Amino acid sequence: MTRKIAIVGTIALVAVTATFLAKERLYSHREDMEEQWKQVSDEVQSRKAHLKNIKAQIRGLDVEITTIQESISTAKNNQVVTNNTTVQPTVQENKKVVEETNVVKENIVSDTKKEILPKKPLIERLRVKIEEAKEEQQEVPIFLEGYTYEGIREYTCARVTNAVHEYRHTKTGVVFALIEDGEFRMGSRRRAESPIHTVELSAYLMTKYEITQGVWTEIMGENPSKIKGRKHPVENITWNQAHTFCKDLGWSLPSEAQWEYAYYAGSKRRPFFWGDKYNGKYSWTRHNAGKGHHAVGTRKSNAFGLHDMAGNVIEWCADTYSLYEEEYEINPVVRRKKGAKVMRGSSWFISPQSGTKRHKRPAHIPDNFVGFRCVKNLSPEQQQQWQNFKALSEEEEHRDERREDRLDERDEDHLDEHPDEHIDEEHRDDNVIKRGLDILDDVFELVEGNVLDLANRNINNAQLKMIFTRSKGILGVKVLNLENTKITSKSLVHICRLRNLTSLNLAGTKITDGYLGRLKFLPHLQELDLSETHISGKALEKLPKMQKLHYLNVSANNIGDEYLAHLEKFPKLYYLGMRYCRITDEGVQQIPHLKRLAELDLRDNKIEGHTIEQIFGMPLKNLNLLGNELLTPEIIELLDRGLPHCTIEHESLK
Repeated sequence: MTRKIAIVGTIALVAVTATFLAKERLYSHREDMEEQWKQVSDEVQSRKAHLKNIKAQIRGLDVEITTIQESISTAKNNQVVTNNTTVQPTVQENKKVVEETNVVKENIVSDTKKEILPKKPLIERLRVKIEEAKEEQQEVPIFLEGYTYEGIREYTCARVTNAVHEYRHTKTGVVFALIEDGEFRMGSRRRAESPIHTVELSAYLMTKYEITQGVWTEIMGENPSKIKGRKHPVENITWNQAHTFCKDLGWSLPSEAQWEYAYYAGSKRRPFFWGDKYNGKYSWTRHNAGKGHHAVGTRKSNAFGLHDMAGNVIEWCADTYSLYEEEYEINPVVRRKKGAKVMRGSSWFISPQSGTKRHKRPAHIPDNFVGFRCVKNLSPEQQQQWQNFKALSEEEEHRDERREDRLDERDEDHLDEHPDEHIDEEHRDDNVIKRGLDILDDVFELVEGNVLDLANRNINNAQLKMIFTRSKGILGVKVLNLENTKITSKSLVHICRLRNLTSLNLAGTKITDGYLGRLKFLPHLQELDLSETHISGKALEKLPKMQKLHYLNVSANNIGDEYLAHLEKFPKLYYLGMRYCRITDEGVQQIPHLKRLAELDLRDNKIEGHTIEQIFGMPLKNLNLLGNELLTPEIIELLDRGLPHCTIEHESLK
């Protein structure tokens, strides 16, 4: 008993001592913080005093400048005229003093700002960085640490087209496809796959390809495969080995429901995901594989962009094999320690008809035709991000629809009030739906390769939206020509869904400065034509940085000089068209920033040539100055000497 009391007393003493020491540390920390705060306060007061002195100096300089200006005025009134020559020594000297004083004042103000103004607090700088990151990534559906968003790609199979978001795992380079949440009918009338029941799945990511021997060896350190090939699927592995591989990377084997949902990719239930008859272009089976499997991704994909779902190697699933029991299930997976595991798909070793059947195999038995692919299941927070992304996209579409409806109503009201305009409008556009459906019927015929040419057609915003939302087959277009159509800036919302665009022609449309910032979602854009639209110089400010842009035409717009400095956002610009843009000598000074510019069209502007030497040394090959009537032959001759390798066009050279 005495011993227990002693132990309790010791514990109590230790607790009291620990509490005392903790309080001491807190008091010490508090004193340190108070000392630091005092130092900061003293520094602030010192800076305020210094700033006050600087302001006093500036006020003194202002007084001195005022005095000098008054003396200049007096000197002007008392100027002496001798032999028709005006002598103003005092004026010239005082002007020089004023200029020097202004320079001193500007230097003091500049140095004061650098010295006095504190840097943005850390939290403010972080907030700015976060906002910038959000702006750059606002089109990313889900933020995944350790993954790079690869963008959205379109896949078509069995008359089904899906726009698929893709991610790349940074460590392994494995590419995942985001499989959207949905509901489907699972199973078949075969006893082992009955009853047919409804399954609801949350969104998840699935690897586009079967896990390769190269990736397996990089993570696990050895290659158990019997048929070697770095880009071939890893095989001869047990279910437990595949499970461990996935778990180590934060992934898992797909549930059987996830696998079957991904297999059909939104298509109808048929013997194969591509149709009713076997087609060797989609799978490696015993009909065409030969003596073993092949490199992954060498057969066509399904409508989710997934390859080898019907062949190459049969794939382990997460489930323990059992009969279906429920009529309706949400994210089902059967996990039992004992029992055979489910396998799905076909392989190089078996018939293609096995692709849609269930298979089972003891978890500890490998073989050279058994492999796997992985899924990454999303956390509740990531699922919410995905739902928010979808809702935002739908809301944006509805908002645009409402805006377009209001514009249509306004146009109808305008025509009711001005019936004489019906004559001009009679053949302008047919009924939106009728015309839109006619366009939909022809749109695939208009696509030649990666080019969609809609130039000189009576297409408005509503019809263009109909084309892009109902004809998903055009999302892979790289060249889009909308010249002389009736679209406005609002159509950029839909145009920017064509993430693979390299060339965009909007010449002669009703595009204005609005929405031009959305072009940042076209990272591959190389050519942009905005000539004869309704943009102003501010459009150059609104346009995002485009590192790949090498052709820009803004001719026949009210551009002016003020915003030309923003052209430096396009460092690879090769051609720049600015005809009829009210460019003067002041604007010409901004052009030398374009170090790769080879062709420059400045026809019909107001250039006099007083600053033309600014462009000497540029790599220009063609310079068109026709229509600049203020340019003299002497200026053109000087320009010709300054650009010896450039072909110059001007009236004085003819």
